[in-house]
Amino acid sequence: MFVSPSSAGRRRLPRKGFTLIELLVVIAIIAVLMAILLPAVQQAREAARRTQCKNNLKQLGLALANYEATHTKFPMAVVDDAFVNGGWTNPAGDGGLWSPQARLLPFLEEAGLYDLADLDIAYDEGVNADNGVAWARVEVLQCPDEINDKVRLSGGNPAYYPLNYAYNAGDWLVWDVASRRAGHGSFVPNDALETRDFTDGTSNTLGLAEVIAYTAYNRDDVGVNDATPVPRTAGDLEGHINDSSPNNKDSSGHTEWSDGRVHQSGFTTTLTPNTRVKQAATWPANDEGFVDFTNCRENKSCGGDPNGATYAAITARSWHPGIVNFVLMDGSTRSISETIDLDQWRALGSRNGGEVVEQF
Repeated sequence: MFVSPSSAGRRRLPRKGFTLIELLVVIAIIAVLMAILLPAVQQAREAARRTQCKNNLKQLGLALANYEATHTKFPMAVVDDAFVNGGWTNPAGDGGLWSPQARLLPFLEEAGLYDLADLDIAYDEGVNADNGVAWARVEVLQCPDEINDKVRLSGGNPAYYPLNYAYNAGDWLVWDVASRRAGHGSFVPNDALETRDFTDGTSNTLGLAEVIAYTAYNRDDVGVNDATPVPRTAGDLEGHINDSSPNNKDSSGHTEWSDGRVHQSGFTTTLTPNTRVKQAATWPANDEGFVDFTNCRENKSCGGDPNGATYAAITARSWHPGIVNFVLMDGSTRSISETIDLDQWRALGSRNGGEVVEQF
């Protein structure tokens, strides 16, 4: 048999590969690198989402400034029909139940959506119930960190869309029908405030702040009135949540950006940001502790009393760890720690309280 010289002189070398130990070492190194890099990537993504969130608030601040420049006033909160001389009247003119956010639409590049709405009637009546305005998703009202960015259904059909930026309604009292008395926030029922109404200064007063969509809330506790101590802690508020109440709503707060009532498009500074409140034992599970309270919704006859007052603890919350973003009435945006002193938080929420607001 003939063997070529080249073949004869070639020595067959053993084939090399990874041993099991080497493979395990490589896997371990990759795991360590991932453990180091993944948090950094997540932090970078969260920083980007926070930036986008503040950009949304900046746009809302600019919209407020443009609205005020056009109308010489800021938008009002909900228009609440007053019970006068035995009948319902609407002394504030158009805008039945619409939110301040809805009034800002033309200044948020949403003029087309605004034109579909009829602000002379309630947001859920007539043409407004048929044209899809209430369940339209408004991009600038959605925080990129919101985990429930989804349409709210009613009877299996689209009905409303949530929001993550709510108006400042003050600290506890929102609206008293009988006395026509409003709270100390930046937006009040039945009245469009002017810059001169902000005696504390627009740079010291909250405009809009973050809230979490699909929050639980208790409503229609008519026993709350002016004599009721204002809650200062989660425990104080839990005392108002009645286990036997049929009006515990497990997930419908802040799900209607079009509704100007405080439990849907507003917040109060009753409690500090991100405060978690224990729900009533009979509610469906809400392990996050995102529970709010309003004793009597605006424009409702609570307990048969059409002249009831609205007191609310609607807490500013966000999915950003440890902070909540907000925009002041002068249009500047900030982030604030959830550990802020309660009195300072309430001072920021008051337009005319004369409080000293420390650096924040």
